[in-house]
Amino acid sequence: MNPNWFDDLATVRETGHFSMAARRRNLSQPALSRRIRALESWAGFELVNRQSRPVTLTSAGEQILEVALTGIKRLTQERDLLRDISSSVADYVVSFAAQHSVAWRFFPNWLQDFENKFGPIKSRLRADDLDDCIASFRAGEVDFLIAYNSPHIEGTLQKALGESLVIGHDRLIPVCKPDETGRPLYPIFLAEKQMLPYVGYSPLSSLGQLFSRHMEGRLDRGCLKPVYQHSMVGAIRVRACEGLGISWLPETIVSVDLASGALVRAGKPEWNIDMTINLIRSSHAQNFHITKIWEHVRQHHTPGQEFIPRSCY
Repeated sequence: MNPNWFDDLATVRETGHFSMAARRRNLSQPALSRRIRALESWAGFELVNRQSRPVTLTSAGEQILEVALTGIKRLTQERDLLRDISSSVADYVVSFAAQHSVAWRFFPNWLQDFENKFGPIKSRLRADDLDDCIASFRAGEVDFLIAYNSPHIEGTLQKALGESLVIGHDRLIPVCKPDETGRPLYPIFLAEKQMLPYVGYSPLSSLGQLFSRHMEGRLDRGCLKPVYQHSMVGAIRVRACEGLGISWLPETIVSVDLASGALVRAGKPEWNIDMTINLIRSSHAQNFHITKIWEHVRQHHTPGQEFIPRSCY
């Protein structure tokens, strides 16, 4: 059970509409609905009268929400007090949240490079869907958020962000399975009218939005026939390796596949989509230890042109 789900439920009660509540919570409506269903599954009974217009809570939903909000408020106050006490202690655990595709290969190498310059720290990483990482970040449950630049990040966090630093670079590159001769099964040839099977991101995912924004006007979207969509890079990579279609995947993730020949580039470099990897600190994260880390990154870190996962070879 995620305590943030009760904030979702409170917003549904306040607005009376799932769509309006989703916008206020900076979530897609399907994501909000899944979270409310998950909360109901945890509780063991229905919390929302979905047949009423506007939507209302059941009596049981009203009762458990009031208890939960009171308890979470007290728990948060105690947590903040203990954080303040421990912030000057060497045992402070620095918490990061990162979307799966960043956490997979970039984060371990970045953290090692950081500790080589700054010194060892105790840290904890939460790798999750970007929506849940953002929710944890906004709730103050993690000290830092690490994520690709995307319209999703810009739209969701633009007003809430305190500061953001670029700590790395990556790119989405078109890849697919090779044929028997080692050539791409689905090469991009603009000189011909093509219909390419496309293994891509869910339209509302952060990388899906980034892909759409950068490809607009560059490639006739009618040329891409979606055959599989998912929000997780790992799931898309598996389907691309199976030969299901062409896909734009982070170079940090597929560098090993390119080296082994499991995947090959399906287009020239002009089809790449450059991305930055950003370290984000909330304006509310002000304790001494976090500020010291932030200032060190600001002063000493120079992101390279590309990232090559050293541990993969």
